[in-house]
Amino acid sequence: MDTYALKCMGCDSIRFRISETNSEGGDPETDERIVYEHGLFPDDARGRRESEDSSKFPDDVAKMYLETIKCFNAGALTLAGGGLRAIVEAICKDRKVTGKDLAVKIGELVNQGYLVKAQADLPHEERYIGNFALHEMKTPTKEDLEDGLKIVEGLMNTIYVLPVRAERLRSRRDSASLPPKKK
Repeated sequence: MDTYALKCMGCDSIRFRISETNSEGGDPETDERIVYEHGLFPDDARGRRESEDSSKFPDDVAKMYLETIKCFNAGALTLAGGGLRAIVEAICKDRKVTGKDLAVKIGELVNQGYLVKAQADLPHEERYIGNFALHEMKTPTKEDLEDGLKIVEGLMNTIYVLPVRAERLRSRRDSASLPPKKK
């Protein structure tokens, strides 16, 4: 088995190619050695980019989110599934939401006004994906993880990013309505 490190000359990303050849002989017609490709890792060099607003997330939330993205990009899909759940746990911890389990904490996010009722069902999907991955040892699909990441990014946007942007707009509006300073 041969492993090769490959570096993209465009984006400088690194991938690994694993292959092996048949030492018993080659193609019966050409007598060339047969190469069996085992794949490229990670399988998508571009990967999934993190939210441009991740710098606005609290440290623990950003840590869980960025590690989940890294697991997803590396093909560690079971761990990425657990990461979705960890992100929701980190949001609850940051907002000082308590409860006996994550389902109760998600309800408490609504009670405390961080989410509206229509949004409350969304983080439960992350909880289900995480439970399935961590308790049942079942690997979620990339599509399920991508959907979960979109949902959790929407929640983080609602809780952390949009209030900052709204305040910035409010400040601009308030300063625009003030009379100019006298010289």
